Amino acid sequence: MKFIAWLDELSNEDVNIAGGKGASLGEMWNAGLPVPPAFVVTADAYRHFIKETGLMDKIKEILSGLDVNDTDALTEASKKIRKLIEEAEMPEDLRLAIIEAYNKLSEMCGEDEVTVAVRSSATAEDLPEASFAGQQDTYLNIKGAENVVKYVQKCFSSLFTPRAIFYREQQGFDHFMVALAAVVQKLVNAEKAGVMFTVNPITENYNELVIEAAWGLGEGVVSGSVSPDTYVVNKKTLEIADKYIARKETMFVKDEKGETKVIEVPEDMKEKQVLTDEEIKELFRRNIKALSKKDKLIEIERIEERELNTYIDFPEGISRLSADDILELNKKLDEGVKYIKLIFEELENHMKILTEMNKKLDTHTELLTQMNEKLDKLNETQLKMIEILEKIEKKL
Repeated sequence: MKFIAWLDELSNEDVNIAGGKGASLGEMWNAGLPVPPAFVVTADAYRHFIKETGLMDKIKEILSGLDVNDTDALTEASKKIRKLIEEAEMPEDLRLAIIEAYNKLSEMCGEDEVTVAVRSSATAEDLPEASFAGQQDTYLNIKGAENVVKYVQKCFSSLFTPRAIFYREQQGFDHFMVALAAVVQKLVNAEKAGVMFTVNPITENYNELVIEAAWGLGEGVVSGSVSPDTYVVNKKTLEIADKYIARKETMFVKDEKGETKVIEVPEDMKEKQVLTDEEIKELFRRNIKALSKKDKLIEIERIEERELNTYIDFPEGISRLSADDILELNKKLDEGVKYIKLIFEELENHMKILTEMNKKLDTHTELLTQMNEKLDKLNETQLKMIEILEKIEKKL
């Protein structure tokens, strides 16, 4: 059983070993593309962890009879499972393998303790018939061997996020047929970052690629929390066919403590084009090998260090552009809408409860007002009685 795999050992054929993200990274590395160095804690390592900790039966018990359409029950089940996984003791042989690999990666990067990203990579990620991408967790700015072990374990637990459990149930996937690998990769301190789609994902035009870019770390672009520039390039002529320069209000950066934080984009950069026209064309030229996958839309995350090293990172297959797949995508969108409706139903229930509470509060307020009015009258009566008593005393 192999716990660790390096990128030079992996290709797109190794999804069962390294998950979708890890396998694609290996493919890019071996194609000679500028990918930051990394190793993968394999899917077999995850299975070994589940077996040695004896968690499978406990997880099955929690999931048994679970109604995934019950948002509260789904969330509670996820919390229980993740707590079990994160609090379990990492098997010593696996722990030592991760530490040894991290130390080797640090040496490769010329550092005592290299700062890394620890990213989940599921074995069912980005399949033609289903897309599990984005359902598991990613952790940035991790430093030190023991911390890497800790966050690999957190990645393991993220296989059971509410969204992941719900999606597997809806798709009919056995929870234990899907495994999770974790990519441990040198973290690049990006000045600008973005993603490149090797086929236009909106128009489905194979002769165009689309690049999105923003200032700072790529987290903002990937999570959708910042508005990126968008550039459309004609592959045949290498001309920029279209571009949209967004107003960029915020950016993700790494502070002096190595922690990720969100800051305001300097005013003179908010409406500035992130990538120059020449950088856009150079990005196409440098990554031409990735574009040889003509039957598949590839998403490539691009990051540029302040030292002006340019890397591409985390290539992910998005979909095959066929009518059947578009129909399937629509089905998945319908499922997503159904899930969102469930969330809104829960919100509506909470709003009803709040409305009832407000009504009761209004009733109590009204009663309190009436009591205060009666109290005022009693005080008036008391004052009158005191006046009468004073008059009687004077007469006496």
